[in-house]
Formats: sequence, structure tokens, C-alpha cells
Amino acid sequence: MSRLSWASAGKFCSTHPVRVDDATRLADSWRQPVMALGSLMAELK
Repeated sequence: MSRLSWASAGKFCSTHPVRVDDATRLADSWRQPVMALGSLMAELK
């Protein structure tokens, strides 16, 4: 993740109390489709 994403995530977490395991689960749920999309785009090139 970029520094800007981490900064906005930190700001969000400070204003919305989120448990670390919830944040990790959310990040993992986003990582899988993003990685799949990235590999698909790489194959299409």
C-alpha cells in the first residue's frame, strides 16, 4: 500500500475504532481479488 493509503487508513481507524483483526480481515478480503485482477491484466498484455 502507498503511504497515502496508510495515512488515510490510520485517520479512519483513529476516528472509527476498528479492531486490528477486523482491519486485517478487510485487507485480506480486498487483497485476493486485487491480486487476481493483477495477474489477469498481466496475462492480457
